[in-house]
Amino acid sequence: MILFKDFVPEQVATGKFFGSTHQYEAFEDVVARANDWITTSNRNVLNVETVVLPNIHAQGGSAAPELRNSGEVLSTWHQFVRVWYYAE
Repeated sequence: MILFKDFVPEQVATGKFFGSTHQYEAFEDVVARANDWITTSNRNVLNVETVVLPNIHAQGGSAAPELRNSGEVLSTWHQFVRVWYYAE
């Protein structure tokens, strides 16, 4: 069975004023978490990819089947790491 695990930037600070945005951990930290999981999980890793999607924190997460984006509203794009692996 082919499975995947996503490593999404975690929110580290909340925007305090109207129009201010939340702050997220550095992408290097996300990659470090993915590397830690790969070395400790004993999974048969098939592929590692970088994915960029809009509004993942507001619309159901990185595995949501549909994410909406429109040019009329503010949208935030997030880069994350997806690890594809095989499990019996």
